[in-house]
Amino acid sequence: MTIPIRVVPLFLILACFPASADYQSNFRQAKLAIDARTVYVAVDPQTANRTGSEYARIDVETALAKWGRYSIAAANEVGRVDLVVTVCVNLNRPIAPVPQTRINVPLGSKGGDGADEFCEANDTLKVYAGDVAIGGPSGTPLWIYSAKDSLRHPDVPAVVVLRRAIEHAEREEQTRQQKKQQKRQKQNPQQGNPQNQP
Repeated sequence: MTIPIRVVPLFLILACFPASADYQSNFRQAKLAIDARTVYVAVDPQTANRTGSEYARIDVETALAKWGRYSIAAANEVGRVDLVVTVCVNLNRPIAPVPQTRINVPLGSKGGDGADEFCEANDTLKVYAGDVAIGGPSGTPLWIYSAKDSLRHPDVPAVVVLRRAIEHAEREEQTRQQKKQQKRQKQNPQQGNPQNQP
């Protein structure tokens, strides 16, 4: 007996999931984030909530500075940083006045089109490799986190999740390196043994 196979369009599958669901991608090229030392924080060029996103940018910078893993780069250092982090606040979330701490030069266009698929429903933080074009982040993000109020002042949950993701990737990288070393030692048992050195 032949059972007919029905092909379900992708948009119908995606429609089964709520648009506001939390999303966290796996880290691509995690070693770039592990080895990074400098980071630049910018408002996502596609955000429709520029005022709220600018406020979130300042909160993210503060949270990253408290973490202490990365040095925060200024706008004139874009193009010479290891990582670029973009922030986008959900258009429907109430915002507070933006403190005038410094003038930020956002990456990319003036935005306002609300085209970002994540940003339309949730606060979103993306991490890019630092070798981006001056006109804005290029290529695929290394990491994305999108969740309701994830850029909320003052605790900024997205940075907490980012920290855990990088620390997890770092542990995985250490385990990977240890396995490589053990494999080399099995292949060359005399290597690393002082008693067998001439």
